[in-house]
Amino acid sequence: MFVYVTDAEGPVVINDNAAELFGRFVGPGYPVISKWVVYRFEIEKDTQYKPGDTLRMIVPFLKAYDVTGEAIENFSEKTLRFVPGAEETLKHIESKGTPTSIISTSYKPYVTVLCRKSNFKGDVFCTELNIDEIEITDSEKKKIKEYGKQLALMEVPVWPEEAKSLDDMEEKHILTLQQLNRMFDDILNMKIGRYVLDINPVGGMEKLYALKLFLEKTRAKLSNVVYFGDSITDVSVFEELGNNGGLAVSFNGNKPAVERAEIAVVSLHTLPCSITTEAFEKNGKKGAMQMASEWHDVVDRKALEDFGIPRSLAEQLYSLYDPEKNLPLITVPDSNADELVSKSEKYRKELRGWAGSLI
Repeated sequence: MFVYVTDAEGPVVINDNAAELFGRFVGPGYPVISKWVVYRFEIEKDTQYKPGDTLRMIVPFLKAYDVTGEAIENFSEKTLRFVPGAEETLKHIESKGTPTSIISTSYKPYVTVLCRKSNFKGDVFCTELNIDEIEITDSEKKKIKEYGKQLALMEVPVWPEEAKSLDDMEEKHILTLQQLNRMFDDILNMKIGRYVLDINPVGGMEKLYALKLFLEKTRAKLSNVVYFGDSITDVSVFEELGNNGGLAVSFNGNKPAVERAEIAVVSLHTLPCSITTEAFEKNGKKGAMQMASEWHDVVDRKALEDFGIPRSLAEQLYSLYDPEKNLPLITVPDSNADELVSKSEKYRKELRGWAGSLI
């Protein structure tokens, strides 16, 4: 038995729905909040924050601009864009009767649209958001809108990879982070702040918890799982699978994802995900890893069939790509993955545009 699990944004859809919502209804500033959240859990080691928490920190701004659940769903309906091949990949996996799940940090209204448009029937875990039930006062709206104007003028803070504290950063970024600390301290002390604290985005350890719930339901083991992710929100799952015989696959991942993945896929189409999944199903983790490590040597119809890849997928590969020029990459990251990270992030940005630059 094997099970197929995937993140939504990145491996299935091009969008960063929360960032797009913020940009449409509030204005610039989402990347600033996103980087501040990373600062809180990576540099400050603040246990109140985890990967994905940007989705709860932007809620006061959405509420201040009167964004409703219906508005989120309508916006998602109009803007949702699939990664080329993603709908076919999901259909291919589900048609085999494989237990399948999407585990996403995205808001539920967006994932609901995704499932409806792709006719996805598997299990779904995502961030619950009942925005219509959240209360906000007029004075809070006014103050938060003013904060939104401040965010629009801020530069995204950055710091050296080896930074351990504010002392390791440039003065201008220190000032920005301190300003953001004060801003969100104020917001969390408002009445609406209580609602923010109750929102629990499905990122980091919450994704791992969701995976374990899915495995309980399907009576599968971690060693039965092939999981596709692309960002820091997937790292906890990647590490758990790596330690327990499952297969963690980065699809156009950023640096945290590529460095912790066991296989990295770099492609503008999801066909390599289908191929990797077939190799895992037919030959287990060892077989999939072997195929990835020998990828440029095995890409002919006979060699692919030897790895259990159906002829239909092999034919599709050759119809989409010229093996001599633009073959997608399926590989095993090594200890020095800088070149692979660079290529993966390049494809990530090419496919997803500005959303590919987000954490």
